[in-house]
This record gives sequence, C-alpha cells and structure tokens, in this order.
Amino acid sequence: MTKRQVKALFAHCGVVESVRLRSIPVQAESENKLTAIAKGVVIRETCNAYVVFEDPESVGKALGSSGSQVKGHHIRVDR
Repeated sequence: MTKRQVKALFAHCGVVESVRLRSIPVQAESENKLTAIAKGVVIRETCNAYVVFEDPESVGKALGSSGSQVKGHHIRVDR
C-alpha cells in the first residue's frame, strides 16, 4: 500500500494529518530502502503504517477498523 491508499482507507474516521510506512521489505537486502522505494522494487506484502489524525476523537473511529480485511490482509489498529 502507498501512503495515499492508507490515508484514503482512514479518511472516513477524520482528517488524516500524516502517514508513515515502516518495516517495508525490499527485494535485495543490500539495497538502501529509500533507493528501493524510488526505483519501485519494494515488496509490499506487509508493512506497518502509522497514522496521525488531526482530531483525537478520530482515533476512536479508527479503532473500529481493527480486524477488518484490506487487500486480503487483516489489519490491526491500536493506540
């Protein structure tokens, strides 16, 4: 998933301030992750996404998404 897709996924909860993707596996372990992302050689089967909302109340709405499926993967949402 891209940052834009994650933002769209949680847009129904409230205004998304920022999204960070972490733990992104790359095809070659020797390759720098930023370079791999720029080249488009990232295997994004799984990753961790951190979403920050403008309104703290949006977090409660997002927590309701925990356990749902996105692109065949279960997502976990926590504080």
